[in-house]
Amino acid sequence: MDRYRPPFLGRKRGWAVIAQIGLVVTTMGLAGAALAPSDSHLFLGLPIDWVVVIGVLSLSIAFASTVQDIAVDAYAVEVLHPSEHGRRGGRADGALRIGFYLAGAVAISIAAEISWAMTLAIEAVLYLGAVVIVFFSPEPERSRPPRRP
Repeated sequence: MDRYRPPFLGRKRGWAVIAQIGLVVTTMGLAGAALAPSDSHLFLGLPIDWVVVIGVLSLSIAFASTVQDIAVDAYAVEVLHPSEHGRRGGRADGALRIGFYLAGAVAISIAAEISWAMTLAIEAVLYLGAVVIVFFSPEPERSRPPRRP
């Protein structure tokens, strides 16, 4: 990823925003799949297997999440002073645990009340907050050139 530079926001922030937009789109797609009637077998006149659709969307969410993690971690390495890396690691681990809790237990509780489709749509909208944060984050002062194989 470091070899290719998106045409906006620099190398690290650009990839983070691409991944976050991917998370918004795929999570909204999953919300749409949750709305589909279980007996529907046609979409735009084509046969559809909803298990395959949900599987592809879930893998796409995992891929976008991984790209985001890589980009944000690389950004932190470039932005922070080396003496701050340890504290950042601890905070990131704590935030990850809170995020897992919110995305898991809280989402399951909310979905029981309002539906999975609405819960997933709310999660997708919350991802837009991350896009705004990355957009207004400063560009690293010491951006390293990509490594060549």
